[in-house]
Amino acid sequence: MSDKPRRYPGLNYFKESQQGQFFGRDDEIEDLQALIATEKIVVLFGKSGYGKSSLLRAGVLPRLKDIFTPIVVQLGAYQPQSLSPVAKSLAQLDAVVPNRNTASDFMEDISDRDTLWHQFKVRQNAGKGRFLLVFDQFEEFDSYPAIEKTTFKQQIAELLYTRIPQNIRDQSDTLTGDQLHLLAVPLDVKIVFIIREDRLSVLDGLTDKIPNVLHKRFRLRQLTDAQAREAIEKPAALKHPPDSSGGAFESPVFYYSPDAVTALINGLKKESLTGAGAEHIAGVESFLLQVYCENIEKMVIGRHRKGNGENIVIAPADLPPFDRLFEDYYNNKIEALPNADEREAVRRMIEDELVKVDPASGIAYRMSADSRRLTGLPFVNDALLKRLIDDFLLRSEPNTTGGFNYEISHDTLVAPVLKAKEQRQRMEQAAEEARQRKEQEIMLAKERQKRRKATILAVCGFLLAAISLGATFIAIEQSRQAKKAKTKAENALLDLNHALFNDLQERAEIIVFGNSCPMELVEKMREIARNYPEQASFQTKLNAIETTIAQKNLCPR
Repeated sequence: MSDKPRRYPGLNYFKESQQGQFFGRDDEIEDLQALIATEKIVVLFGKSGYGKSSLLRAGVLPRLKDIFTPIVVQLGAYQPQSLSPVAKSLAQLDAVVPNRNTASDFMEDISDRDTLWHQFKVRQNAGKGRFLLVFDQFEEFDSYPAIEKTTFKQQIAELLYTRIPQNIRDQSDTLTGDQLHLLAVPLDVKIVFIIREDRLSVLDGLTDKIPNVLHKRFRLRQLTDAQAREAIEKPAALKHPPDSSGGAFESPVFYYSPDAVTALINGLKKESLTGAGAEHIAGVESFLLQVYCENIEKMVIGRHRKGNGENIVIAPADLPPFDRLFEDYYNNKIEALPNADEREAVRRMIEDELVKVDPASGIAYRMSADSRRLTGLPFVNDALLKRLIDDFLLRSEPNTTGGFNYEISHDTLVAPVLKAKEQRQRMEQAAEEARQRKEQEIMLAKERQKRRKATILAVCGFLLAAISLGATFIAIEQSRQAKKAKTKAENALLDLNHALFNDLQERAEIIVFGNSCPMELVEKMREIARNYPEQASFQTKLNAIETTIAQKNLCPR
């Protein structure tokens, strides 16, 4: 895989360094920036796939960096080893703004250093000024234990609304004038919660401590046709990555014909309507657009490598099919892995470890897993996990143990992953049933062979005994016992046929038990029954097994 950047992030959100590649959201950037500038708390919400994270990270934050110090926290779904929301926030704060201010050492003795208020205050005293605390994908907060959620609410409320905590006020007479002055400077912290529209109710749980949490909301909607056109065309026309690195994109400059852009936008609108409970779609989902355009860029890269990369113009005929967009993305990324064992391992890891369905609600969601747990799975190692991140199937976040937690890169992949899992489980079930049938056939064959040998030995012994007995009687009383000998021979033959009939019946019953057709054995039984019409038992047993065969429809004509 090339180290050069691509024009479209695909499954990933736009990062701050990709500000110059982020097009189509100028109005939203201006409006959201203005709202953040004037409000203490802002809720950015919208449906999954509309580009909320990209809007803030690549659109708004770069414009606010000269005013605020941004602290972006992504909690991730709760796991037993997860940091609490407060601890995760403190860890991210320390990663962005390490505390090197000795002037605030006095606070260590009078304030709880594990609180948000304390840690933001000591960094403010170090001259860091104003802070913008961003909680991305805040819907995951709902998965945390109640005690951790309560602590978080209390500390966020204190951070926003408490100038000086009471326990510090009680010790003010022990402080110097300079120390009191540092404490008196108000904290300037703003908070942005980014959350899916269908999970806004999670924020209702904060209102007991933060009553105005939902007062100022910014709803991100789909791209209009004009915005989508910008997001499609402008990244393709960039000559160089706009991050001042002096490098080049992996793909050459390329363009779209007007008809291709129109067809692409219309196709993306149709794709947006395929989801469960979809409403009338007036625009384009940003995420769908990025994934689709990434596929187009991949096609352009392929042409370029074959020497056909000059003056590329994408026509309608060049557009990949829209059906199964994310299914194909997921399956193609896995099938691109060079090793069959790795492909199987990745499917099992993602489908069994990183997606879960709540049995009570039926809601499917992403799970987070520690790298040590994943690398303990067969054929999974750090290099493979890195490749999956590069392919935007997974994303990673540092954890407290010095490693990383991994999860699926976006909610849009959950449904394709679950579908792939169902297909894999059906194939595994079919293979297991075939294996069991094979074992049963082998067992039945051995049993038939065993019974056949026993029957032959019994018949031979019986015949030898009958012949010996008949010969003895013939020799002793040939004339007088001729009629009697004939009768005995007929009886012996009848007994033999009884033995043969019973053996055929047992073998046929075994085959019927295995749900197979024993018609060859049944025909032999019919022949014996026809030869002995006076023997009602033959016909009775034959009728019973023929009825069972008919009921099971084992020998259709």
